[in-house]
Amino acid sequence: MRVFVDHFGEQTRLSEMTPGRMEEFKQARLKVEVSPASINRDLATARLFLKQAARQRFIARSPFTDDQIDFLEERKSRRRPRIITFQEEQKLLGAAPPLLRALVVLLLETGLRVGKEALPLKWADVDFANGIIQVRQSKTLAGRRIVYMSKLCSAELLNWKRLIGAVSPFVFPNMDTPTAHLKGVRKPWVRCLEEARLDYFRIYDLRANFASRLSAAGAPDNLLAGVLGHQTASLVSTYAKVVDEYRKDAITKLETYRKEQQEKTAAASEASSTTEHTESIPTI
Repeated sequence: MRVFVDHFGEQTRLSEMTPGRMEEFKQARLKVEVSPASINRDLATARLFLKQAARQRFIARSPFTDDQIDFLEERKSRRRPRIITFQEEQKLLGAAPPLLRALVVLLLETGLRVGKEALPLKWADVDFANGIIQVRQSKTLAGRRIVYMSKLCSAELLNWKRLIGAVSPFVFPNMDTPTAHLKGVRKPWVRCLEEARLDYFRIYDLRANFASRLSAAGAPDNLLAGVLGHQTASLVSTYAKVVDEYRKDAITKLETYRKEQQEKTAAASEASSTTEHTESIPTI
């Protein structure tokens, strides 16, 4: 609301917020390099309070009626996620300290959202016996879901739990205040990338890596959306048990895909090494 007050002024009447003036507002925000996603959230807020104003007869009609105000296209302005290879993943894990390594594996193998789902995760929600994680805190209602762990993910989290001990109920605690979880890992993430000699990319991109690999392993789009915690009309709660079985199968496919890609990488590396050795033998 402060954004609108700063732009229009406190004396502006709601009836004066016409489609033309809202367009001026959009252009002004773009000039100061506000992202289209942020501007769209501003517009969504305006649409909400102007709709309420019209309902309560403070204004005759909302300028958002009949699609008079267009929202901005967000996809074109979004930064494309960095998709890493399995070889780069090994470099990343080799350079990561134990806490960051556990987090990276968790993100790559489950697609959890970093700040909303992974960092606030509690040990009580990690079921090693059944290989599942109960996501209780998320960005959306659809995000509150059961996530199946791969064998790699389960083993990595178990190793981290043994290493850290029972110092906190959180999987990734703030060591200065164990009763709270970490809010971010930007500094260790940047150091890890430098150590692994990889160009900078957001740790959030690991979620896109999970989605990319799961798709390559053969998971259909609607199932992928459910695993990632996106809202999908096709997943009906009545069939929750069946859907969970499909999600578990998707993680099994991901493990198979990982193994196949690692074997290909190893074979290519061995072939390259053999070629170099052959070329080094002098001919008669």
